[in-house]
Amino acid sequence: NPVLPVPRALSTMASTGSTALMCGGYTLLTSGAEEREQKVVLGSTANNSIVDCWWFTPFPSPRWDVLLLAEGSEGPSARFATTLSYTGHEERSVVLFGGELSGGQPDNSCWLLQLNAQPEASPPQATFLRTFQWQTCGPTGANALRPFPRFGHAAVIFRGALYIQGGFASDGIRVQAMDDLWKLQISQTAEEKRAGAPIWEQVMPKSGKPDPRGFHAAWLSGFKLFLHGGQGPTGVGASAVLEDTWQLDLYTLSWKRFESSGAVPVASHLSINPSEGAVGVCFGGKSQTGRASGRLYTFNAIRGWTRVLPAGARPSRRAGHVAIYDEGGETMTVSFGYDTSTLDDTWILHIPTSRWVCMYGWDSHCTSKPPIPPFGPPKMAFPARETVGLYSFVFGGLVMESTACPNPATGNTSI
Repeated sequence: NPVLPVPRALSTMASTGSTALMCGGYTLLTSGAEEREQKVVLGSTANNSIVDCWWFTPFPSPRWDVLLLAEGSEGPSARFATTLSYTGHEERSVVLFGGELSGGQPDNSCWLLQLNAQPEASPPQATFLRTFQWQTCGPTGANALRPFPRFGHAAVIFRGALYIQGGFASDGIRVQAMDDLWKLQISQTAEEKRAGAPIWEQVMPKSGKPDPRGFHAAWLSGFKLFLHGGQGPTGVGASAVLEDTWQLDLYTLSWKRFESSGAVPVASHLSINPSEGAVGVCFGGKSQTGRASGRLYTFNAIRGWTRVLPAGARPSRRAGHVAIYDEGGETMTVSFGYDTSTLDDTWILHIPTSRWVCMYGWDSHCTSKPPIPPFGPPKMAFPARETVGLYSFVFGGLVMESTACPNPATGNTSI
């Protein structure tokens, strides 16, 4: 279709079954005689004050469509670095929380998009033709208890409740890393709905808890929440990076810290893929020196972290990449990212044998060269990524460009 989202970074995607919803992000616009780049937070074309959201439908042919909102309805403000969480196929709702607004201020509003508010469309890909309405999903009173405004937090859905952990939050005076955990019951019975809107509950663990952090990896396995790494005041190196791994039992509310060793990844902005045999598989990320990492690790809830030293060719160090786990094939696919420049290669790790195979890239071991835009994606980092059915899709991200600058001393041009 001819209508496409504008280029953006730090948008968020959530799979809803047959479609995926993307919201938020920012773009860079050049203005003024000095051609300065300005960060512009993206709002909807219909109402620029509301966050820009799009449906991506892969079948029968891939297409983008603007999220259609009821006339005059309200919605979350334009933002980036927010979280989108899908409640599952029974409730079929998407929950948006937090993020950074235009002007740099964090936000703590919670919004719910109910996909079952209207009769299910037929065929399923007709979701983009329907009109929806955002609803606030937390208390509305000015004095009601709620988390501080934040970004860089973790968000998961468990038994119909939204859990928010950590992030960089503002108390009205300064922005700092947090160690708090909050719960908001999204799914309500008819009696609970008559009693009023759900309220935020600060979860007080029955044990020690992780240090304050943001931009950490977090994943849900059964009834246990795992988190690792991130950035915080107790971190190491120039980037204040953390190396610890924690597990929270969501029934007993007890945290457990895994023992640290030389086999622990020290990174933030880390992509971890949950799996069955090993609870997590991770590659790359941002190290304590501020540089990208090229290390590979697996995580098991019993043994903890194990550093994997694959034989043969392997991808270069990187952060801001896409990592996709295929349970059936027991593989992890890594694409894009950046180190000293952005990347466009694609590598597949066969997890049982710990061997990498390069599918697209400029290395001599690669099967093929990357397709040249517009026949393939450009070199990029930090794109939005989501899996719908058998396909994984990426959109947007950061693209680096070199600009020729004249050198008055020599008359030559340098990059």
